Amino acid sequence: MRHPARAGRAPAARRVVRRRSLLPDALPHASGRAPLSEPHGSDPLRRHARLPPERADGRCRAAGVDTRRSRRGPHHSRSRRDPRGPRPHSEADAEVDGRSRGASVGSRGGRVNPIRLMFVLTSPTRGGVEEVVLALLKRLPCSEFRLALAAPRALLEAFGRDLDGMPVDIEPVAAESWRRRTEVSQLARFIDRVRPDIVNPHLFRSVVVAAPLARWHRVPTVVETYHGREGWRHGPIRGSFVPDRLLSRFVTRVIAVSEAARNFLVRVKRYPADKVVVVPNGRDLSALVPGRDRESARKDLGVDPHTPIVGVVGRLEDQKGHRYLLDAWPAVTRNFPDARLLLVGDGSRREALEAQVKALGIAPSVIFTGFRADVARMLDAIDVLALPSLYEGMPLTAIEAAAMARPVVATAVDGTPEVVEHGVTGFLVPPANPPALSGALLTLLADPDRARSLGETGRQRTLERFDLGRQVEATAAVYRSVATRS
Repeated sequence: MRHPARAGRAPAARRVVRRRSLLPDALPHASGRAPLSEPHGSDPLRRHARLPPERADGRCRAAGVDTRRSRRGPHHSRSRRDPRGPRPHSEADAEVDGRSRGASVGSRGGRVNPIRLMFVLTSPTRGGVEEVVLALLKRLPCSEFRLALAAPRALLEAFGRDLDGMPVDIEPVAAESWRRRTEVSQLARFIDRVRPDIVNPHLFRSVVVAAPLARWHRVPTVVETYHGREGWRHGPIRGSFVPDRLLSRFVTRVIAVSEAARNFLVRVKRYPADKVVVVPNGRDLSALVPGRDRESARKDLGVDPHTPIVGVVGRLEDQKGHRYLLDAWPAVTRNFPDARLLLVGDGSRREALEAQVKALGIAPSVIFTGFRADVARMLDAIDVLALPSLYEGMPLTAIEAAAMARPVVATAVDGTPEVVEHGVTGFLVPPANPPALSGALLTLLADPDRARSLGETGRQRTLERFDLGRQVEATAAVYRSVATRS
């Protein structure tokens, strides 16, 4: 069926928007409406990337950044021959096209030009999901992929220098709510300018807007990355599987980060099984060397070298279950009065958790570090990692702690048992169960030799199964396969 906007019938296009409740109410260009004007002035977080020279290992060297806007505006008319219109004509795009024509990727994906890939994130805070995307931005080969990122301003600021020198088009979008027309219009204009071959949203809030919007703007392929339940039956998006079933129509392929996530998609959300592929999360294990920073990290924290430390690393949000760990902590300090609990991370629940610490009378033994970029040093400082989450897709923190030879006490939810093997690399306990948490922690603190053995086994398993290079290559293979068919 011919798209009504392409036939020049603007009223018909508006009727289609009202009929499709999943499509946002602001669809500039494709809907026939006059798009909102761009804000005046330059934005230091918005940039266009020049393609840098490629290293021998296929990754990109640090690149200069072209901060000028594309010569073609976001509302450039589309070609009648190509339903997606001509390729972009900015200097950066010309450079990409010029360098890529001689570097075919046909041996892998049957394409000559790089795949234009756009990531969409909506969380303003930096957590495990955001680290996964950052790793892909750093490691996907620039000879095959032209990358773009739409993310909230606060998240881009949190990434800070980690984005410096990357050949990535970046657009700050007000994506925290998607309730206003201007928020959706920002993403729509970015899609129009970049003309991606693939849009890859992460997390439900990104998918619910980006997937239909991308299709509406004639993006041929949407790849959803599914990181877990995101509060299904736990939070404000309870029952979100209903719109997800409809959203699956807009999605070409789904990358699930664990077998548990895949099973949930297929059995509960009723996604077609042939649409879902499992790519486990991985980490850069070369940077995780146990013992290298233990002494200096403890000195920075003001903790004695022989003091037992239990650590938890993650956003201070309800999902992570910190309140249950705090409820369990008094039982630990009764047996180990000098023990310390290290909370690494920040989030909306920090004030509430600090109030809980005071109410429980455990303030002298609890340390809030706030956000730390040196997670490996913090993991080197601790003796046991606690992961009291209510739900998880594939916990990066557990992978990192195991790589640092630290035993893990975690809740047996979703993909966590795929990382932590009970009695082999740590202990699994029921979620929201403080007595079970304290019991497992006391077992490890009372038996350092056993804790050390579990940690060493965890490190061996992690080195074998969760290398970041494997994750990036498997993810790139998914992009190649769907881009070839589009």
